[in-house]
Amino acid sequence: MRHIFCIAIVWLLFVATAQVAEVPFVELKGHTDMVMSVAFSPDGKKIVTGSVDKTVRIWDVATGKELHKFDEQFFGFSSDGKRIITAARWSHARIWDVE
Repeated sequence: MRHIFCIAIVWLLFVATAQVAEVPFVELKGHTDMVMSVAFSPDGKKIVTGSVDKTVRIWDVATGKELHKFDEQFFGFSSDGKRIITAARWSHARIWDVE
């Protein structure tokens, strides 16, 4: 049930953004397990996803191209969108420049 709920949330986020920003459909392929979290950068040009496969990935919104992969599980954007913080379960956190 939780899996269906997560898919519904991601779909609603995409549809709402696509209607407002008129973004063409882009499929993000790369994770090997369920995606648990998704966030747009503050400027709307990048998407960050976190997965049960223990990776965090940065994607280009316009092309769907994977820009970077981190061997982490959780993430968050800084308010200016220039950095993300990643964390592995119970062990550490790291701050990365998005550029």
